[in-house]
Amino acid sequence: MPYALFEDDQKLSQEFPTEEDVWQHADEAELVDVVDGKTVLEAG
Repeated sequence: MPYALFEDDQKLSQEFPTEEDVWQHADEAELVDVVDGKTVLEAG
């Protein structure tokens, strides 16, 4: 099953083979923050 990054109903990334790949690419694109030990989308 492919994975992608969404916010609300809007697709923000291409599809990747694993959830880990999605977050890794989002981190490389500087789209994430770590809050209380959890990786989340950056505000805005």
